[in-house]
Amino acid sequence: MGNESDNEGFFKKAKAVEKRIARIDRLPKPVEIRNQLNLKFNVRVRSGKIVCVADNLAIGYDTVLKDSINFQVNWRDRFAIVADNGVGKSTLIKTILGELDAKEGQIRVGESVKFSYLPQELVFVDSSVRILAYIQKSCGLDEERTRRYLARFGFYQHDMYKPLSYLSGGEQVRLKLLEMMLSDSNCLILDEPTNHLDIMSCEIIEEALREYEGTIIVVSHDRMFLSKLGVSKFYLRNI
Repeated sequence: MGNESDNEGFFKKAKAVEKRIARIDRLPKPVEIRNQLNLKFNVRVRSGKIVCVADNLAIGYDTVLKDSINFQVNWRDRFAIVADNGVGKSTLIKTILGELDAKEGQIRVGESVKFSYLPQELVFVDSSVRILAYIQKSCGLDEERTRRYLARFGFYQHDMYKPLSYLSGGEQVRLKLLEMMLSDSNCLILDEPTNHLDIMSCEIIEEALREYEGTIIVVSHDRMFLSKLGVSKFYLRNI
């Protein structure tokens, strides 16, 4: 049987644990930290009113995949390309970016437009680089501002020195999108950005894109994401 001194020791330990839990509860949570960071994603150089125009465009590789494509994207539009798989959404994106030539018709890009592209499959040139060093070098920021922006995108103190090779799919998308939004581009092109993302990553990306001051062209099947983004135009070309 335990004696009185044993009980007294137990209660002291329990009281100490309670105090530690209380201190932890008073610490700001990750979401609270993000919300306190009033960081703007200003576009350094805006484009002209017209970002890009498709005029009787036909797209494809060796053969025409889709034709008679017509649309116009204006400055600060949230423009969604929505269609079934295999219709040519990614092919259309590559044509807009100038990576593929139009098979027929034309795609015209407006004045001062600078694209930044988030593909479905991300590849980092050197995956041994650590998160903090990667963003600091890529975006030309001092360490303090780099840490603040990383925290805004859900990367906290314990994440800063992770090599890029350690990142999950959602973390890779968040990091790349942060890099894009801190670049001098004024039109983001996103190819299925929410594929395989966790809930926190989706929320962070949605919040950041809603605040972005430039133009967004997005390929997505995620109707909830498109609704939260406030998409104003759809290109529907299903089989």
